Amino acid sequence: MTITVAEVLKCKTLDGAKVLAGKKSLEREVTSVTVGEVPDIANWLRGGEVVLSTFFATSSSTSERIEFVKRIIEHKASALLAKPKRFVGEVDPEIVSLADKKNFPLIEVPTEVRWTEIIKEIYERIISLETEIRLKGDFVDDLITGQFVSDEALISRARFLGFDISNGAQIIIADIDNFSDYVAKRNLSEYSIQRTKREFFNYVSQIVQAGYANALLSLKGDKIIVFLGPKAELNLQTSGQAKKLAEGIKNGCRKHFDFTVSLGVGRFYSQPAELDKTYNEANVALQISRRLGETGNIIFFEKVGTYKLLFNLLRVDSEELRNFYEETVGVLASYDLKNHTELVETLTSYLKNNQNVNETAASLFSHRHTIRYRLQRMKEITGLDPFNVEDLEQLSIGLKVMHFFKL
Repeated sequence: MTITVAEVLKCKTLDGAKVLAGKKSLEREVTSVTVGEVPDIANWLRGGEVVLSTFFATSSSTSERIEFVKRIIEHKASALLAKPKRFVGEVDPEIVSLADKKNFPLIEVPTEVRWTEIIKEIYERIISLETEIRLKGDFVDDLITGQFVSDEALISRARFLGFDISNGAQIIIADIDNFSDYVAKRNLSEYSIQRTKREFFNYVSQIVQAGYANALLSLKGDKIIVFLGPKAELNLQTSGQAKKLAEGIKNGCRKHFDFTVSLGVGRFYSQPAELDKTYNEANVALQISRRLGETGNIIFFEKVGTYKLLFNLLRVDSEELRNFYEETVGVLASYDLKNHTELVETLTSYLKNNQNVNETAASLFSHRHTIRYRLQRMKEITGLDPFNVEDLEQLSIGLKVMHFFKL
């Protein structure tokens, strides 16, 4: 992962640095740092760099310096750290104006600061962060594979990572919708794919860290795992804050990125040894959402109802589940296809409206006698009576299976 420009400015070597422009964009991610003392440095940028320059290569004219900075901005560098006093005096007002207009961090560094010292400290911060991410990833892997021999070992490891799970936790899994399609559609290179994942992780981290002190984040593949511990004043309950956090992540990502994010939320467990359960629940909830073809969705394991039972059966015996569909709703779907009728749609609406014929008729812009006729036809075709509780339950399950198979 990466640090941000704001974190770069916390380096001891930059104590005397002054932000001249782009103060609202200091949360830009920093992937690397490079010295830019040649006019065409922009041609070598891949995006995310902090560029260090004295403007030596463009010291002959203001127009050259403006073009130099403009191209650095266009090539998606994260910031420009400049030492202008050595060769050009003050930073040109036109450059400050350009950087502000583009929301690009332009930072003046004291002349006595050595580039080598800045580079060393920035990379130390990047390496430290990468180590932290790896350790958190190892923690998640060990947790879900049952590697911890005791609660004490689990609690101790979490505390080492700055997370208190002694009173339990709840897990949220955030995943980019249809990420493989997103990558293929934009023909992204491996570098761009990794950059997208970094930006996603960094942005979600900002949301979590802004309001949830007792939380731990880890990146697993292209998913973000959020461990959410209880606040003392919530009496060990995290459901309310989990919902709020999930909504914040979903809505924030919708505004910030050109992709949507779905989230699976497991239940809260007070015993550290049971935290693998909340992970598995969040993962199952997310997979159910995927099966239903939903995007930009938050799905709580405790609210998926019979879907979780069907999902388990799907993994054990998908053929049996498909046969059940064919014997119930599948018969209606085939009839609709051959006769251009709307029996499956009517059944769906009938269930959605709590078996109220009048409300079903209104939702389908039909007469109630038409709805009753269709329901009677369902009984004749399938042998299952929509007015009988047990038969209707079979038809309802058949509809859910249909959604799983996207039939």
